[in-house]
Amino acid sequence: MLFDDAAERIYGGIDQLLPDCENYVIDASLDGRRLLVESYSDVRPTEYHLVDLDANKMWSVGSASRA
Repeated sequence: MLFDDAAERIYGGIDQLLPDCENYVIDASLDGRRLLVESYSDVRPTEYHLVDLDANKMWSVGSASRA
């Protein structure tokens, strides 16, 4: 359960873009419009993504993979 409808929509959108993964917002800009998301699953190494809510875009910014 999330705290409000806005958070529910944000997490729902992230989960649609990164299905079958555990997705967590681990940091945010001061205004809360840019989010750093950690994503992983049992068959995929941890990846980090930057989400810009104003631009409605997401970029991969790093991975814990050795490859």
